Amino acid sequence: MMSSFRAVFRKEMLHLRRNKAVAYLAVMMPLMQMTMYGFIDQTVHDEPTIVVDQDRSVESRLLIDRLRATKTFAIKKIIEDPREARTEIIAGRVGVGIVIPPNFHDARSRGTPAKMLVLIDGSDNIVASGALAAVNGIVSNQNLQALTRDVHGGLPLAAQPIILFNPEGRTANFIIPGLVAVILQMIAIMLAAGSIVREREQGTMEQLLVTPVNRSA
Repeated sequence: MMSSFRAVFRKEMLHLRRNKAVAYLAVMMPLMQMTMYGFIDQTVHDEPTIVVDQDRSVESRLLIDRLRATKTFAIKKIIEDPREARTEIIAGRVGVGIVIPPNFHDARSRGTPAKMLVLIDGSDNIVASGALAAVNGIVSNQNLQALTRDVHGGLPLAAQPIILFNPEGRTANFIIPGLVAVILQMIAIMLAAGSIVREREQGTMEQLLVTPVNRSA
């Protein structure tokens, strides 16, 4: 068995030595794929966000600064009407809406739980999960700091998320359209390769070469 393996291995190495193109392809293709796939980053950055600040207080501005500091949210507008936030998400202009209620500062001052509403476009499950995780991170950090100061003080901040689209988080909603494009591309390559091989086998390759079309056609 080892002798057969060594014979086949030697034969393949001789083939690679004689055919530099195959050796180049065998080395460069994995490197190119690793480089391309290495740039695929599913971390959510600069998601278009609209903030509904109904409180207009120091606490609400601090919360907006914390949202910016996460690098997850790119705040496009700060408004006062919650209906406009929902309209912007439905229109697809933003993916996240943060609604800060008018009693936010008073609740934080009294030490009672302050709630904020988080509207998320769930059509892209990865973006929705990243945005929700960033908001939960801010809430957890604030609550942890409050508990460090006063163990019996309770949790001063809470977020109520609402997924407007795809609340179940089904990944098939955006994976299947991508698979359709990949499958169609693979089929087109296979059909083109099969056509060229068939022309070569039938001896009509010259007719294909003299076809009055260029590469762009």
